Amino acid sequence: MLLARWMFSLEQTTAGRILFGRTAWMWFYRFRRFRSGAIDMGDVRFENDPIIPGLWVRSEGRVPNYDIVLFWMHGGGMVTHSPYMYLEFMTALVTSLHMQGFRSPAIFMLKHSYAPEHPFPHQLDEAAVAWNYLQKEHPAANFVFAGDGSGANLALSLLLHLTRPCLGVTECLTNVKPQAALLLSPWPNWKTSMREETENCYFSAFHLRRYRNYYIARAKETSPYFDLSCVTSLSWWKESFPEKGMYLIYGTEEMFANEIEELYGVLRLCGPIKIDGELRQIHCWPITTHFLARDEYVRGAGVFAIALNLGKMLIWGNDVK
Repeated sequence: MLLARWMFSLEQTTAGRILFGRTAWMWFYRFRRFRSGAIDMGDVRFENDPIIPGLWVRSEGRVPNYDIVLFWMHGGGMVTHSPYMYLEFMTALVTSLHMQGFRSPAIFMLKHSYAPEHPFPHQLDEAAVAWNYLQKEHPAANFVFAGDGSGANLALSLLLHLTRPCLGVTECLTNVKPQAALLLSPWPNWKTSMREETENCYFSAFHLRRYRNYYIARAKETSPYFDLSCVTSLSWWKESFPEKGMYLIYGTEEMFANEIEELYGVLRLCGPIKIDGELRQIHCWPITTHFLARDEYVRGAGVFAIALNLGKMLIWGNDVK
């Protein structure tokens, strides 16, 4: 946990981007695979998309027509992180989706630009362009908007943009929505929290203020496309809600726990949604425990919960509530 707090304290333009970037995490990924003998990795591979900045994680031996594509928007406050730091987690998730019954699952992780060089709404525009591209290239797939932390905030913003476009952002070519949404510890806003920090969580109000100052100009601090508490219209949420529902997962020890529960209180009025608040867990716990937990069952608990609930929504058609 001390390591995680130190990593988040790094300045975004120097050591932070190096530590969270491609080179460092590719070495880490290869080391972890070598140490484990690549057990349970199967034939899952990753590669860059030739058109849109992003990384595909998928199975080599499966059919090319995907039955599910997770369009993943990664966290990091729009100032750090990269898709490469998620490779081990995503490889495990693709394998788990296979086990749930999906024939050919794939994950596309968007490589968005960083603030402060590219402030809001640049990342929302990149997500909209990528969504247009993914629909065109894979029209038969069941799409899931997914993200962790600030990326989950971006996923919800993109849902809102589909039905009521944000000024200055590329409009989506069709009004087709994803089948479902997967939200790991979404940031409901970029401003405040009921609690500044918690003893066990690495993410605090200090980090939030820093990222907000990089990402958002003062003139835009009330935009509903990043501050979800500004969306007071239930009809807007209902128009934007995925047909098969949402799965929201968070830790009760994280700073935004109360705000996430309030967001759930609004979303549950608009469509089918399931929320899992894991006791004594932290921000984006499925990802952090996958890297840090020693017990194999604990490491895989978040991955299994995600795959199970996506299977319920998209294969079995069960109500996720």
